[in-house]
Amino acid sequence: MNSMLTHEHLLTRIVLLIILISCTLVNVVELTRRRSHEKNIKLF
Repeated sequence: MNSMLTHEHLLTRIVLLIILISCTLVNVVELTRRRSHEKNIKLF
């Protein structure tokens, strides 16, 4: 029973980590897109 609890805890931790990483990745992609867009505007 105890091992099962720890296993579930590990799973929830992993899921939270994945969500965090995905969120940061999306933010980085958005930032790079905005920067490239601004550069294009400056070029034109």
